[in-house]
Amino acid sequence: MASKHVIREAHRNLFLKQRERIPDFEHLLGEIHFPSKLPSVPLPPLETPLPENDSRGLAAAIANEYEAFVTGDRTHFGPLYGKTPGDVKIYSPCQSRT
Repeated sequence: MASKHVIREAHRNLFLKQRERIPDFEHLLGEIHFPSKLPSVPLPPLETPLPENDSRGLAAAIANEYEAFVTGDRTHFGPLYGKTPGDVKIYSPCQSRT
């Protein structure tokens, strides 16, 4: 599952860093389910503030009661890896869900 905002952000990152992978990414989009709830409540207090665009993705995960939020954005989410704001655990792509 992924919010449309997260999909746009992933596409933007691929465009900037690995354009050759965009066709693979677009192929996978057919397998992604989009959330029914848009974030309507503020994020719980975080030990590290997030930029607005990252806040929207995490807020969507919390609003839709996801178990996990996986992101490779170490700059903004690195200090939050392994934390569980709003009952959604934040992982890096290489962490396991144990």
